[in-house]
Amino acid sequence: MKKVRSWQTWDWTSIRRTILLFLMISAGLLFVFFYEDWKREKAGEQLTQVAKAKLLRVEQEKEMSQSETGNKLLLRAIKVRYAFEIKGKTIYASDRIPSTLQNNYFIDQILSGSLDSIEVRYHPAAARQSHVIIPVRE
Repeated sequence: MKKVRSWQTWDWTSIRRTILLFLMISAGLLFVFFYEDWKREKAGEQLTQVAKAKLLRVEQEKEMSQSETGNKLLLRAIKVRYAFEIKGKTIYASDRIPSTLQNNYFIDQILSGSLDSIEVRYHPAAARQSHVIIPVRE
């Protein structure tokens, strides 16, 4: 009779540990790829008023990526500076829009220059607390 080595058998403990490892890796990947969108949504829950804003300036945040085929510049995010009017007062603010799958279409529209005004959501008590409403692409 052959002796069975410990690494040749699967018991419930090793199966649970393997499943737990895969779940932890999946949760980490979800966190990395969706954190910025979740953070924007959470901050936007407190902002109740909507206004039309004029785009003043767009800055690109780029980073360099190295690979076997060479270096590439990747767009990390854009910083949008805008102005909107509330009760006769002009409010100047800025927002950082991360380059994610959800935001890429909107970012492409801004960078191409096809948008000159955007909608922003702001807090009624503190209007400088605002961020850009990213339209849902259908």
